[in-house]
Amino acid sequence: MSRNTDLPDVEQGAPVPAFTTGQWPEPAPPADAIDLSGPQRLKPDYFVPPLTIQGPVTSDSFTDVPFDDLPLYIPGLTQNVVGFDGGINKAALEVHRDLGLLCNLLAYLNMAKDDFVELFCDDVLIPVATYNVTQDDVDKSRMIPLYIPRTRLPDGPVNPVFLRVTRLGGTSKETKRFNLKVDTVPPLVATRSAARCKTKTCRFRYSLSTSSISE
Repeated sequence: MSRNTDLPDVEQGAPVPAFTTGQWPEPAPPADAIDLSGPQRLKPDYFVPPLTIQGPVTSDSFTDVPFDDLPLYIPGLTQNVVGFDGGINKAALEVHRDLGLLCNLLAYLNMAKDDFVELFCDDVLIPVATYNVTQDDVDKSRMIPLYIPRTRLPDGPVNPVFLRVTRLGGTSKETKRFNLKVDTVPPLVATRSAARCKTKTCRFRYSLSTSSISE
């Protein structure tokens, strides 16, 4: 009794990649990965203060802007929050939950190797993040990601939030100091809480605490 041991023909012309011992192929980057090595298209809604320029904006659009006039680029930021420069809702905080709130440093006028950049939040002495600019950053007008830890962003006003750069010679400049509002209460929860208020004063307080930034 014979057994058929024939194997199907293998298609020729598609060589199998060879790997040396202990090597594996590099995994492909995720579809939503951001390559900061080149200019990135940015959303005007995420700038503080709001932009006055028209047309497409990229991460290298600010290379002629002095550091002290530089806006902050915070993905998920809500503009036009009454009494504040911007708002941060729960969705914005969830984007990089482990790292914190992303606050991008844009390439600026006369950006130079060894510029020392500090990000401050609710403290003017101790920064929440620091970075030393590299020559590669300068050559590529790279946008630098910095993060504010979640623990430094309780609900309510958070100020000041700003960046400072110190040059090799010791001179320093700062961006404008911004006043942000953090609001992580979902609108439905806030509405129900307001409905429980029996007095006009109580309802007014809830209306102030639940602006449109809680999305």
